[in-house]
Amino acid sequence: LFGAAVYQVSVLFNTVLASLGALAGDGAVAALYFANRLVQLPLALFATASAQASLPELSEHAAVRDLQAFRSTVLAVLRMVLCESLPAAIGLVVLAVPIVQVCFERGAFDRAATLMTAHTLSLFALGLVAYAAGKVLAGAFYALHDTRTPVALAAESLLVNVVLAVALIGPLRVGGLALATALASLLNAWRLLRKLEQRLKTPLASELAGPLLRMSVAASLMGWSCWLAWGELGSVLPAAVRLLVVIVGGIIVYGASGVVLRVEEMSSAVRWLTRRCHLPSS
Repeated sequence: LFGAAVYQVSVLFNTVLASLGALAGDGAVAALYFANRLVQLPLALFATASAQASLPELSEHAAVRDLQAFRSTVLAVLRMVLCESLPAAIGLVVLAVPIVQVCFERGAFDRAATLMTAHTLSLFALGLVAYAAGKVLAGAFYALHDTRTPVALAAESLLVNVVLAVALIGPLRVGGLALATALASLLNAWRLLRKLEQRLKTPLASELAGPLLRMSVAASLMGWSCWLAWGELGSVLPAAVRLLVVIVGGIIVYGASGVVLRVEEMSSAVRWLTRRCHLPSS
């Protein structure tokens, strides 16, 4: 409960700062809220779902003290979450303006509001991978019957968020609040990972470095192709249709790049889809 309260206090603090129009800019509260909603969508779909689904298996391994299996499961879930959240983060950064435009730009939500929200969204998205990894790592501690460590590190992250938010709101306005949250989440995820390494007495970060590099290359190719496609399509299609085409194309590019670069999770997904397509009809 306290761990959840720490996050809510962070949200409340950022909202209070955003309400200071002279510092954050007019409409900052709305921009912060809408940008956070867009980031929460992939976070809920991938990270929260994966963390909840893996908790029973992690708890079972912890109960019988099978720390090798526990470690393997944590690494597998982290790789899966990174594989899903990394392209989502890059997509939100590259396509921030069209995403906000298609979702919200109508009525009182004008072009200026779109640009402010898109700027906030792109800075929020820089921490998406950390938000996702933090969900999984906190669950790993819960499986080990350790609730104090993630709560203590969450409180530490809150303090960092407060300091950075106050420091960045001046030069970056509402975007500074989003960046402060992203940087604090990066610190929190790294600290959780290091603490879990100490608890398991085995390295985890080094095991993730190789897969993360390959995923990053694939996601970067996807981001570049999305940016190029959005510009090339121009006004040929309505904005909503164009955005859908670009996102689907980006998913295809990411999948193909992942297979070529031998991203294990992507290859497994392709094999699963291939088996499903070849199942006899009932």
